[in-house]
Amino acid sequence: GMKVYRLVLSVDQERRQFDIGAQRLREAEQLARQVRQKEVWALFYDIQSEFYDFLLDGAYDARQPGEKAVFRKLMAALNHAIRWSRAAGGPEGEEQLIKNLLAKATVLMRSSPRNRRTVRRLLAEVETHLSGQTGKNPELLTIYWMVCGWYASVMEPSLERTEECLSRAAESFAGTERTDLDRIDEVMVPSADIYCGWGLFETAAALLREAIAICEAQGTVLPWLRKKLELWRYLLDVCFEWGKPELCKALIRAIEDENARYAYLGIQQEISRELREAILER
Repeated sequence: GMKVYRLVLSVDQERRQFDIGAQRLREAEQLARQVRQKEVWALFYDIQSEFYDFLLDGAYDARQPGEKAVFRKLMAALNHAIRWSRAAGGPEGEEQLIKNLLAKATVLMRSSPRNRRTVRRLLAEVETHLSGQTGKNPELLTIYWMVCGWYASVMEPSLERTEECLSRAAESFAGTERTDLDRIDEVMVPSADIYCGWGLFETAAALLREAIAICEAQGTVLPWLRKKLELWRYLLDVCFEWGKPELCKALIRAIEDENARYAYLGIQQEISRELREAILER
């Protein structure tokens, strides 16, 4: 039952229906109370943390009061998820625990460089688990290497180590049975983000263009269309930071054309007025 809630919640988030999402979380909590199993509680808090992470939308430094409140809820949910997955034990509990430890490490890294010791401790615990049989799971290894990529770019900066981690993440992903959409979300977009942090805008843009080409090969299938527009929007941000106003203007035109073409499907990518004005001023 809890896995169905996760699926339905992800649809609510995609449609940005957050109040419905919050109601579904309350229903999921009632289910966990009825079943009263450690595994179900672990899964519930995992879903809850994903919901708050989506709400926070990357604002891990939590400067606004509203963001601070969501950040606190996200950290509380992750701590509960870690506690319950540790208590659940077994292969599934261990897998859940590793994912939650890595999620907490990512949030702490992206919120403040002061969290280095805590993050190192979380990664050390993950490495202990991965030294056994679990270390052969390519899905977990993909997440682990992506988190190490973040660590090597923000906590102990080393471009060489960053590139090694991102390359190992891509290799690990190739051993999973996940889709190209997952590869875009879990490896390509975060890698582009990390390269931007290093000021390697050309590398980041090339990765995003590769991801866009994967989407275009799928034609007008809805999830791929939505993802392509999302990627164009990311590429626009990258080109803006890169200082490429002409590329930005061409991308804005392309996004607006697609917005008009697919309006009847409810697919829209917003471009803020601030960003438009900043691009036109250059």
